[in-house]
Amino acid sequence: MRPNRHVFILTGAQGEGKTTRLKELIGKLRSSGLSLYGFYAKGYWENGQRSRFDLVDVQTGKQKLLCTNQRASGFWRQGRFYFDPETIRWGTMLLDGDKEGLAIMDEVGRFELEGKVWASPLMKLVQNDKPVLMVVRQVFVQEVIDKFGIVNPQIISPDDDLQEVAQGMLHYLKGLNRKNSVGD
Repeated sequence: MRPNRHVFILTGAQGEGKTTRLKELIGKLRSSGLSLYGFYAKGYWENGQRSRFDLVDVQTGKQKLLCTNQRASGFWRQGRFYFDPETIRWGTMLLDGDKEGLAIMDEVGRFELEGKVWASPLMKLVQNDKPVLMVVRQVFVQEVIDKFGIVNPQIISPDDDLQEVAQGMLHYLKGLNRKNSVGD
């Protein structure tokens, strides 16, 4: 298997601030002019626990309700949350692998490991050697690497210096683009 070092995994424990760090990293990458697409999940708290998540388009900032802890018509239940199938379809569209740039996925986990939700677009991105930055809970990292055939990904910790991480990612991705354009 050839290495796909264009896969970046931001990882940490649940509640460690992975999405907050992802948004900071998105800002640094965007300010450098890198084209980004995909989504992150914006969580809301109520009575000391997560009450809902919105899916946020990294290109436009548009957001839609992904899931809520309140029963909702047409939503399907998983654990304590009810998921909107329309938002899941929208998220799939945001991951369209024909786009140029870096795909952003927050958060890859149990659903994708079971072949659900965004497993198919993630597999397509990895198999087509598209650059991907994904958030994965530490407990799932090795399973995600194995399931999607990721070889030698670049692992990012929430404690890493994000300026250095962004510079390293940009350097690597610019080198990747030069290699791809030389072969064209």
